[in-house]
Amino acid sequence: MTSRVSNTTNYIIVNRDEVKSYINTIGLNKFANTSIPIQEVIRPSEGKTYTQIQKIQIYNDVENANTGIYECFNNYFKSFKLTDNELSPLFHTIGELHDNVSSHSLGTGFSMAQAYKENFEFAISDNGIGFLKEIQNRKPELKVTDDKEAIKWCLQVSNSTKKLDEFSQRLPEGHSGRSPFPNSYVSQRGDGNHHIGYGLYELHKFAKNYSGRLEIVSGLGYYILNFDGSSRLQDLSQNFNGVSISLRFNLMKLKGNLQEKLLQTPLNSSMIIREEDYE
Repeated sequence: MTSRVSNTTNYIIVNRDEVKSYINTIGLNKFANTSIPIQEVIRPSEGKTYTQIQKIQIYNDVENANTGIYECFNNYFKSFKLTDNELSPLFHTIGELHDNVSSHSLGTGFSMAQAYKENFEFAISDNGIGFLKEIQNRKPELKVTDDKEAIKWCLQVSNSTKKLDEFSQRLPEGHSGRSPFPNSYVSQRGDGNHHIGYGLYELHKFAKNYSGRLEIVSGLGYYILNFDGSSRLQDLSQNFNGVSISLRFNLMKLKGNLQEKLLQTPLNSSMIIREEDYE
C-alpha cells in the first residue's frame, strides 16, 4: 500500500485487492480519502478478532466503541482465565479514554482493536488539545511546561485532570444508557466535571503486569513501555496534535508471563494453563 500526499489532503492509493478488502472491512474508507467504494459485507469475526474503526464525537459513539473493544478483549483474554477484578480497571480506563475524546479533548477521535496471529492491539487517537494544554488549563498550579512532563504526570497513580464533584461516577440527569464495562459508568458533561477516573495509571499497570507494550504520543512527547518491562520517555522532532495511545499484547509473551505467575502461587488445578486453550 502506498500513499500520495497533496498540499491540503492525504490520498491513500491502494493497488492490492486484499488490502482494498481489508480497508473496507475495518471501515477505513469511511474516513480516509481512498478510491475504494464503501460496500456492505458480512463480518463474522467482528467483535471477536477485530472491531471496525470507530469515530468518536458524541456519546453514542462512545457506547459503540466501548462495546466493540469490550467484546474483543473478552474474546482474546478468555483463555487466560483472568478475573473481572483484573480486567475491570482496564475496561474502565478504556471507557474513560473514549469518553475523554467526546467530552474532554475538544477534538475528534478514532479507536479500534484487532487480533492478528499472536498479537492483539488496541489503539485510540484524537486531534484534541493534548495532555500538556489539558493539565495547564485544569491544573495550572502544577506548572507543567513540556509534553514529556505531562505524559509522566498522567501515568502516575490517582492523577487526573477531572474534577471530583457530586456527579462523580454518575450519568447526567435524563441519560438512560450504561457503559458495558463492569462496575463503571461513562459520563458525558461539557463543563469538564467528568467522573473521577483511573487515568493512564491502570492502563500502564495492566501492560506491565501482563507483558504488554504501551505507546503514548502527545505533542512533542513520546513514551514507550516495552514487552520486557523497559521504558523510554523522549522528545519527538515533529509535533502531534492531540493524543495517540496504543496497547499491544503478544500471545506467547502473555502465556509465559501467566505461567511464571502460576509457579509463584499454590498449585490449583483450575488455574493450570493447557496447550489446547491456545489452539
